Amino acid sequence: MTTSASSHLIVVIGAGPAGIYATGKLVEAGHHIVLVNRDIKPGGLAEYGIYFTKHRMKEGIRKQFQRILAHPRVYYFGNVRVGKTGDVTLDEVRELLRPSAILITTGAQGTKFLGIPGEQAPGVYHAKDLVYHYNNLPPFSQRPFLIGRRVAIIGIGNVAEILRLWVASSDYHEDVRISEEILNRLIEAYRKIRNTACYLVNNLYDFDPTTDAIPYAEMEELDRWILAELNQLIRRVLAAYEAYEFHLAYHALYTFCASELSAIYFDILKDRLYTFAPRSRERRSAQTALFRLLDALTRLLAPILVFTADEIWSVMPGPTSRELPSVHLAEFPKVEEHPGEAELLARWHRLLDVRDVVLKALEEKRAERLIGASLEAKVTLTAGGELYDFLASFGEQLRAVFIVSQVELLKDEQAPLAVAVARAEGRKCERCWNYSTTVGENARYPTVCARCVAVLKELEAEWDKMHAS
Repeated sequence: MTTSASSHLIVVIGAGPAGIYATGKLVEAGHHIVLVNRDIKPGGLAEYGIYFTKHRMKEGIRKQFQRILAHPRVYYFGNVRVGKTGDVTLDEVRELLRPSAILITTGAQGTKFLGIPGEQAPGVYHAKDLVYHYNNLPPFSQRPFLIGRRVAIIGIGNVAEILRLWVASSDYHEDVRISEEILNRLIEAYRKIRNTACYLVNNLYDFDPTTDAIPYAEMEELDRWILAELNQLIRRVLAAYEAYEFHLAYHALYTFCASELSAIYFDILKDRLYTFAPRSRERRSAQTALFRLLDALTRLLAPILVFTADEIWSVMPGPTSRELPSVHLAEFPKVEEHPGEAELLARWHRLLDVRDVVLKALEEKRAERLIGASLEAKVTLTAGGELYDFLASFGEQLRAVFIVSQVELLKDEQAPLAVAVARAEGRKCERCWNYSTTVGENARYPTVCARCVAVLKELEAEWDKMHAS
């Protein structure tokens, strides 16, 4: 092979996603590449399970691999292990090929020792150690994973998401600490963020924001509340990025996923998402909110979780993610101001305080074995004066917010707030799992409640219309 004055011979070790990408970019720049791989086929992504579309990604990697191999300036050597105990050492590669540079992209499945100076020093680990250890895979799960003041990871690949999270979560105004306990906490935080994104993506499978989105004024009050909370989050995170306070951005994003979304909004929303008619205004309202949450969170997470955010972006519905191939080409989300937002937030914060009291009462009755799941309960609230009027203004929403089958509101001017929990009346609907006295009233659907009967009739009508045409 011959190289010009402006081109170089570069050895790339590893044909995973990083190696394939680097080879492609270096070839585009006019360089000659010797690509060395421990296998014949492309590797990479040992942690496939963390991705939303792992099978599609795998197929995409194979296509890129074949395209790279077809390039006339790429020289591929498969089934060659590079390392001290491999087929060839790094020193031998340097001596035989005399490359301008050697790029090591061995990732989580890389050979144990490559011959890099210092790689066997205490506190230096290969990515394979990290992946195996934290997925409890022997033999690395049984050995101590010692982390001191200085840590180096070789061939980190996409495992770097956890380390990026560690860097972002660290307050650099103080001593930066790292330990196995800290990394374990960050792994759990990453899972919470990832699972939040999975929930959002999975519930938008039949939603197109260009045709199915509901105008803000027509959305359910719960959905407008979470969008108001999202606006607060956007303000906090953007202010933190502007001030280079990345730990504040991380903590705001994690708390929002764990608290406002997982512990409150998603919990309340399940009934509407899973039991209402697919094209109903109520369900489309929920999906409109979910899409806006997904879009904003993905953009806000992009500086910290660069790979994860890009993967979420690739499966998001709507034209924006199709027009821009990467979230890193998109701008940060903008705050969408709406009249009465401050009053809406105060109203729902007050209701959520009442919800905490109700959840405590439900837990006490669960401990007494009066109820099992919260849907087995009927909650009776007794209040007077302005508090009674405040609770009454939510109407049927109370049942959904408390996640119980029935709520009764009684007025007593002498009682500030009293909560009583009893067994729900009626029978369990086999479709929505709510208890209702209307179960059994419909001869065609004797095992479901009146609300579900209406949904089933609507679905039947759509089915008949679709097959008639």
